[in-house]
Amino acid sequence: MSEKLRHRIQRAKRINALMTGVFTGIGGFFLGLIIVLAGYIIIHGLMSYYPGLLSFTSKGIGNQLGASDQRSFGSACRHIHGGICGRHEAY
Repeated sequence: MSEKLRHRIQRAKRINALMTGVFTGIGGFFLGLIIVLAGYIIIHGLMSYYPGLLSFTSKGIGNQLGASDQRSFGSACRHIHGGICGRHEAY
């Protein structure tokens, strides 16, 4: 192998290592931003919790949770029944 070709290969390997480091740094930076954002949202969400939040009053979200649970359970029952009985039609 000629000296010129060996030099080009070494240069390519150095540039490859440098760019790998640059892109790893950029990826780490954005991953850090996502983790900080998630932490901010979780911490502020937990700090804003109060016991009345899950109540069934106008200040709570209990009614919404109950309605969505009923819809989910009803849908699951219909689809499980359809799968067990071999019915494949849409409801």
